[in-house]
Amino acid sequence: YKFVLKKINPIYESSPKNEIKEYYSEVQKRLKDHRDSRGKKHELAFVIVLFLVAVLRSDKPLNVSCLHRSMKYECAGLAELLGLTASECISYSQLKRILKEVDYKQFNQ
Repeated sequence: YKFVLKKINPIYESSPKNEIKEYYSEVQKRLKDHRDSRGKKHELAFVIVLFLVAVLRSDKPLNVSCLHRSMKYECAGLAELLGLTASECISYSQLKRILKEVDYKQFNQ
């Protein structure tokens, strides 16, 4: 399985793993998740990092639909790298809601 994961997701081998982990923990510190904790399936920091990985790896138009497909492809590999248990990837409709609600000013400080 790990061989297949390395072959499918070369970004996790070519990029320093520690940098991705450090960036993830930095996003966890900076972003406050104001969503109601009841029924929350996906950690906000994970969704944002997964979204950014999809943006950086995309060779298609940068619309939310294409990026969501890329996120579905990257979800398991990134979760394994970060030591998280990933259920299924975030849904398209939930992704759009989260992207609307993120306070980007707080993230850029």
